[in-house]
Amino acid sequence: MDITNIKRELRLYFIQQLAQDELVRSGNMLNPDFDYIPNSEGIGLLADSYREALRNENSQGLDRAIEVAEAFDRSTDVDSSDFKRFYREFIKIEIELLGVLLKREYSNYSEEVKYLYDDETGLSDSAFGSYEADAQPLETLALVTHAVVVANKQSAAGKISGRVRKDKADKECKDFDGCALDMLNNDSGHPNTHIATTCKRRTGNTYPHHRLRKRVADLKKQSGH
Repeated sequence: MDITNIKRELRLYFIQQLAQDELVRSGNMLNPDFDYIPNSEGIGLLADSYREALRNENSQGLDRAIEVAEAFDRSTDVDSSDFKRFYREFIKIEIELLGVLLKREYSNYSEEVKYLYDDETGLSDSAFGSYEADAQPLETLALVTHAVVVANKQSAAGKISGRVRKDKADKECKDFDGCALDMLNNDSGHPNTHIATTCKRRTGNTYPHHRLRKRVADLKKQSGH
């Protein structure tokens, strides 16, 4: 997978997400029933979690990265080097996106002249001219159209594929989940990593360790441990 194409596509994703955010905000303008709740703390915490992911401390945003990769017809094999490069660049663009959203929480739009939007597509030629990938302008309008389609594809197919993946994981991790629940019932103080490692070995589960660790965390919440 060419890193230049990854950056180009994710830059389009970045601009499109900002355009969507502005569309939501404009819809709330002059609405007397709208009660705005500041979210600067939540945005900051999420950005910190993404920074931890860059240090390989967690897998923040992995499901979202898979959806975006699918929308761009990219590989979603989480063990492949191609997807790992895509995921890393996705984390970087999410951190940049959250930085802009954090400024918006304080009504700071001073640098947004480079995020110019067209009325119909939400993306403008001016915005694309502001960015470069390896010193080459993002001039391909076909990519613009494709980026606009991404949101619709994510909201429809993304939800379906997410359910399919969850159903598949639930089926393949049935023995693992049973093992984890037994350990939690015996001693709810076991760390998630210990439970994931132990039950992975006992059941022969082949899922990546970070996904099993997340399943343990979810099981704790669901079971009230």
